[in-house]
Amino acid sequence: MESLGIVIMLVGTNAGLLAIVYELKEIRKSLNSKNRKNENTN
Repeated sequence: MESLGIVIMLVGTNAGLLAIVYELKEIRKSLNSKNRKNENTN
């Protein structure tokens, strides 16, 4: 049963890391689009 808990913890950690990576990609996308808008106004 302890090994099952470890597996659940690892899966949860991996899901958390994937979520963080996805959020960072989305933030980078939004920053890039903002930068493009700023370049167009200049």
